[in-house]
Amino acid sequence: MERQPSRGTVPLVEMPQELAFPADEYAARLARLRAAMEREGLDLLLLHSLPNICWLTGFQTPLCDWYHCLVVPRSGELLLQCCDTELAMLNSRLTQIAVVLWERMDEAGAQLAGLLQDQGADGRRIGVELRRPGLNAWTLECLRAGLPRADFVDASDLAPRLRAVKSPAEVACLRRAAAFTDLGMAAGIAAIREGGLDNDVIAAASQAMLSAGSEFFSIQPIVRTGWRSGVVHATGKRVPLKRGDNVFMEFGGVYQRYSAPLLRTAVIGPPDARQQRLAEAALDTLERLYAAVKPGRSVAAVAREAAKGYAHLLDEIQTRGYHAYSVGLTFPPVWVEHSVGIRDDAEDILEPGMVFHTPRSLRVPGQVAMGFSETILVTDTGCEALTRHPRELIII
Repeated sequence: MERQPSRGTVPLVEMPQELAFPADEYAARLARLRAAMEREGLDLLLLHSLPNICWLTGFQTPLCDWYHCLVVPRSGELLLQCCDTELAMLNSRLTQIAVVLWERMDEAGAQLAGLLQDQGADGRRIGVELRRPGLNAWTLECLRAGLPRADFVDASDLAPRLRAVKSPAEVACLRRAAAFTDLGMAAGIAAIREGGLDNDVIAAASQAMLSAGSEFFSIQPIVRTGWRSGVVHATGKRVPLKRGDNVFMEFGGVYQRYSAPLLRTAVIGPPDARQQRLAEAALDTLERLYAAVKPGRSVAAVAREAAKGYAHLLDEIQTRGYHAYSVGLTFPPVWVEHSVGIRDDAEDILEPGMVFHTPRSLRVPGQVAMGFSETILVTDTGCEALTRHPRELIII
C-alpha cells in the first residue's frame, strides 16, 4: 500500500488560545490514561473518537465526522493527526503535542501507518477504538497492512471509563450547560400555542440557548407532538399544534462541549386519561430512580428499583431497558458519553462525580409518548439535579 508522502509536523504560529481547562487538568487526564494503558499492557493507544481526543487535548472541530487521530505513547510527546490545524493551535495544549496535517482524508490511514512505522510501532501492542465512531474499516486495513507485526487490540472503553467520573472543573461546565438548557426549556414551553408549529418551539428554545451562550448542540432540539410523539427520535417537521396534543421536548445546551440534556412534556388543554396515566408513571419512575442513586450501589440495583414505577403499564407501553446514560463532553450527532449506564444488565458501581441523563419516556408506538428527565450528578450522599426546570406535566 502506497504511503502518503507528506508526514511533516505543522509549524507552530503565534495565536491566542481558547483552552477550556488549565494545563494541570489535561495533565491529570493523561496520567490517568497512561496508567490505564500500563494496566492493559498497551505500548501505544490510537484515539479516533473526537470526544476522547478533545477530553485529552482540548482539540475540537464542528466537522465531527471527519478523520482525526491522537497517537498516545506510554511516554513522550502526543501526536495529533487532523485537517483543522488552526483549530488545533487554538484549542489544544500544543507544548506536548505534535500536529500532523492530512491533505486527503482517504490517504490519512496510510499516512498514520507511515507515522507509526517511523516511531518503531511495528511489533508493538497497540490499542484501537474498534467500537467507537472515527476509526473506519479502511483506516484499520491501512494500519494492519503497514504494521503487519503489530498486535492491535480493542481499547474502545479505555478513555470513556476514565471520563465517567467528572472532575470539579467538568462539573462546573455541566452546571453552565444545564443553565442554558433550563432557559431553552422555558422558552420552548412559552412558544407552545394552538395553531402554532412544532418548529416554533424548536426555534424559541434554540434562540434562548444560543443567545445565553450555548455552543452548537450535540443533538439538535427534539420536539414532537400528538401521535408523532410516539415515534422515537423523530423531531419537528412543520407540524401544526392542536388542542389535546402532547408536546414532547428534549433539549441540551452546551458549554465547552459539555451537554446537560432535559426532557419535559406539555399538553395543550387538559390531558386525557392516558396522557395523565403515562405522565404520572414516568414521574414516579424518576422519583424512585433519584431516591435509589447512591455512591457504592450497583447500577443494576438502581435500575430494578426505578422499573417498579412503570411495571403496571408494561402491557400498554413500549420503553427502553436503560434508565440513564452518562453524559459529559460530546459532539454531534449524540450527547451520550458511552461510558456507564444505569440498566439492569450492567455491573458498574456508582461513584461520586458520575453524571447521567435520565430520560424516562413511556411510549405507545405511533400514538403517544409522555416523558421527563434530568441531568443528575452523583454526590457523596445521593444525587443532585443539575437541570432545574420544574419537573411536572405542563398544561398549556
